[in-house]
Amino acid sequence: DLVARDLDAIARIWPRPFVEFADDNTFVDPEWSLGLVRTLAGRHVKWFTETDLTVSRRPELLDALAGSGCRQLLIGFEALDAASVASLEDRPFKAGLVEGYARAVEAIQSRGVSVNGCFILGADDHTPATFGRVADFADRVGLAEVQVTVLTPFPCTPLYARLEAERRLL
Repeated sequence: DLVARDLDAIARIWPRPFVEFADDNTFVDPEWSLGLVRTLAGRHVKWFTETDLTVSRRPELLDALAGSGCRQLLIGFEALDAASVASLEDRPFKAGLVEGYARAVEAIQSRGVSVNGCFILGADDHTPATFGRVADFADRVGLAEVQVTVLTPFPCTPLYARLEAERRLL
């Protein structure tokens, strides 16, 4: 109800609003997220948000996205190989999704919602060739946009602690 109220208020100010739902994983709760998408439908609001690739396994949600005004999903792929992805996780989750990246992008984009793929370069096994692999993947699957960031170990994280113990921080 609060989202509907706020979107209606935005629409009174801007005739063609484009809204970002700033949440690292908007669709983590299947029931709630489908309710959100249904709330957005018919409001003439274009929007985008962040989520993970498991959204591609939810056909009912995927079918509802474009009709609700969703134009893009930002998805953190992180890397193109399971070992690199696993090295970035505290608990294994995304590493198990790597083999299905292309199918997931197709499932989303076939519904008229583009994918902005995010990658982190700088894992232990990355080489200069990794840049080309990411570019080739983005072209092959037709990612609408690509964001590339450098692996950054934030203080108080397991990655920071590991790199500090290995004396790899400047």
